[in-house]
Amino acid sequence: MMGAMRLVLIPLLAAHGVPFLVAEGAVAQTPPEAIRFSDEPTHMFDDGARVFVGARASYAYVYGRSSGLEGHFGADNARAPTGAAIRVETDAQFDLTIGAVVEGFVSVNGSERIQFDGGHDRFDGYIRRAEATLDHDAFGRLRVGHGPMATDGVLETDLSGTTIVTGADLSDIGGAFEFDESDIGGRRARYRDGALDIDGLGRDLRVGWTSPALRGLTLSAAANWGGDQDVALRYQPELDGGWRAAAAFGFAAGVDSARDRDARLWSLSASALAPWGTSVTIAGAAPNPIRVAEDSSSSEFFYYAKIGQSFDLLPYGPTAVSFDYGFTQWRRVIGEDIEKYGVALTQSLFDDRLSLYAALHTSDLDESRSGSVVDEVQTFTAGFSVRY
Repeated sequence: MMGAMRLVLIPLLAAHGVPFLVAEGAVAQTPPEAIRFSDEPTHMFDDGARVFVGARASYAYVYGRSSGLEGHFGADNARAPTGAAIRVETDAQFDLTIGAVVEGFVSVNGSERIQFDGGHDRFDGYIRRAEATLDHDAFGRLRVGHGPMATDGVLETDLSGTTIVTGADLSDIGGAFEFDESDIGGRRARYRDGALDIDGLGRDLRVGWTSPALRGLTLSAAANWGGDQDVALRYQPELDGGWRAAAAFGFAAGVDSARDRDARLWSLSASALAPWGTSVTIAGAAPNPIRVAEDSSSSEFFYYAKIGQSFDLLPYGPTAVSFDYGFTQWRRVIGEDIEKYGVALTQSLFDDRLSLYAALHTSDLDESRSGSVVDEVQTFTAGFSVRY
């Protein structure tokens, strides 16, 4: 799968994506599953070489229900999986910084794979990044090796404070639960079957470049050995008065190996946070936006919206609540449309070192083509994440 098109517009989970090509400090533009490094090095050698280490442990309780189907699970949260990362860098001639990054994860019973009937209690370990980097203040960053394409996570721009438990990629938690009384091609339907792979191109052996930030704008581009290319533009301005905003736009092109054809995906996301804590987040993706504008009833597209509010209820960190809704029309895979909506609550403590979270979501599948009646899938999630 790694050498094929990662845009894959067929049922696929994007939970194992990788951080996109931006500076590590741009938290609003970093996918929630990424391991974040501190600004200060963990260790510095006498010759000036610097070592940064980051780690995270997480656990979640997930409950799912759909009519006669029901299950209770202990799971790893795919939006914040257990893992560790190390970055080593040193200064060189001509104002260059040479570095290397390795990032890996372990998952037992991943929240994106658990099912009512089997398919859980599975161990998975994987390396998400293993790359060499070359940085220059004037020319940007070059990355070579196994790691992110430019558009990975392009729809995860989110300032709500609840991204650890919910976001535009709604398949991350409970996406494999089956809708009861549904049967598509001899198999039960799941939320992730009808969802676009909205996370852009994924991990691969590739060459990627990121420009320096210019008035909040950052341009990224990447190409892998399999012939896929993508480009992304991200914007994170400096605003006065306590306002914050971020946006991202991406275009990916490559080969859909499942259908032996060219495939493309346009995607964008934006989020704004007011000084009083109210946030609004939107996202959308489509293989052909012009066709959607001309005739949305027969096109394939995805959109997502979230409204959130953060509070300072505790002295140790912010509390955040959000309501979100996602809709996908994906005719060639399953039904006519599929939607998911819900509410999430998070509590950050000790400078975001500890996060507590809970969420309740409902998934609904429209199978009007077949005339069958499909019960909703309801999921409840609660858990914690500890970051080093």
